[in-house]
Amino acid sequence: MPLLDLLQNLKNKSAIVLGAGLSGIAACRLLAVKEAKVTLVDDSNLEIIKENIRQRGGIPSQVQIKQGISNKVLENAALIILSPGIPLSHPAITLAKKEK
Repeated sequence: MPLLDLLQNLKNKSAIVLGAGLSGIAACRLLAVKEAKVTLVDDSNLEIIKENIRQRGGIPSQVQIKQGISNKVLENAALIILSPGIPLSHPAITLAKKEK
């Protein structure tokens, strides 16, 4: 599916957001409004991730939060959003490239 078409119709599509910083949290909010099935993934400890989200105003309750990335998380993703602080050399990016 072309990217523009995907971005116009995210309803029920699986979207992964890598990085729970300011940009990642904002991306989660936008994707939730677009009715995507959103998973926020960060390498930090789960409690640190949740506190970071709380300090930045929260995210919609339907957004799943996970620590670390796995093949299972990536295999069904229609869209992967990379926060600016995540380097392209991150293992999750290498894994995503192999999956697609």
